[in-house]
Amino acid sequence: MQCYDVSSTGWTPPVSASGCAAVSDDRPHTCAWSQVQPDRLQSGHGRVPPLLRQPYAHGGYMALAPTMWSDAPNWRATLEKQEAMVERLGARLEKLAPSGRAAHLIQRFENNPVVTAYGVARDAPRPCSVEWDVWLDPQHPEDPRRAKIAHGGVWATLLARTPLARWVPGCLLGATPSAEVWLQRYAEAMLINGPPGTRVTPPPLYLDIKSTYSTSADIARFIASLRQRDVQVRGVGSFDVDQLAPLEGTDTIAFFHSFGGLRRACESGRLSRGAAAMFNASFLLRRAGGENPAYAVDGESLRTVQALQKAHALHLGFYTQEYDASARAIRTLIACANANPTIFPLGFAYGGTDSFADPEVIGQGVANQAPAAWAEASTCMVM
Repeated sequence: MQCYDVSSTGWTPPVSASGCAAVSDDRPHTCAWSQVQPDRLQSGHGRVPPLLRQPYAHGGYMALAPTMWSDAPNWRATLEKQEAMVERLGARLEKLAPSGRAAHLIQRFENNPVVTAYGVARDAPRPCSVEWDVWLDPQHPEDPRRAKIAHGGVWATLLARTPLARWVPGCLLGATPSAEVWLQRYAEAMLINGPPGTRVTPPPLYLDIKSTYSTSADIARFIASLRQRDVQVRGVGSFDVDQLAPLEGTDTIAFFHSFGGLRRACESGRLSRGAAAMFNASFLLRRAGGENPAYAVDGESLRTVQALQKAHALHLGFYTQEYDASARAIRTLIACANANPTIFPLGFAYGGTDSFADPEVIGQGVANQAPAAWAEASTCMVM
């Protein structure tokens, strides 16, 4: 698995804000309740410790959307040029509380090509790969002009598991860009806002396949089409393990909404030994406090994860829902990933750079995934 690994540059990780230092042994290291001062802001955002392993930027650097909106007028102008609806977004945001504004921007601009370009430019010279949420066309799965780059709203998510899923790209995602248009808008944003003489290349991708009707053969044909356009696809993930047949030259990752779903897939034999998998680790967090709570990783839960990882030789990593994850929650998750490289060799697929988290966002990163996690885990305990 190719990951951005700061440790290869000789950088020595300090003790994190939540009291955890990166260690080399294989014992699970939990993070004590964060004893931190109120968020120190830089450019309107809270500082977080460096992240040692980041396989890809979740949602195409979606966590940077509030920063770009408030602090980068040139990039915002590019966004308004490409999307007419954005001009009316400002008035809508004024009606929301600060936490609501930040969360709305992050969720609204997930998979957005301009926000992704902003993140890649900001993360230079060594940006990580970028996640695409992809709906392949049912009739022409190989065609980037027909594939939709979007997470999809509530209805798309609900219909994805039904026979009506084939109608989602055409009926519910009509206004979202195709893969080809996305690449064009990304290049335009880079050319307009980058330094003179900028040579634009597509970012390396991790595909999160949302079209549940797509077969592994469909996915392989789509990847071949992207490679013909000089787009590097480093990995493919899906919440449907059956879609992840081996793909030449491409890593595969099984996604889960919670650890409970991951454990059930292992125990049922659906997930093979040695597989790569990621789950929402926000379910592992425990909170203490009121309006601005501190977070810690529950030690017993982490030992349970370690036991499953060892028993099945899994290559684990995790993600969160950034529009529902406070700066303190992000700090705790980064510290946990850094301190436990043997449990989480894939690290943390954070949707931002490794220096900032929006202090206006509240929550621990579960968002609306609790029902899906419960259904996924079934009789297993959802952690």
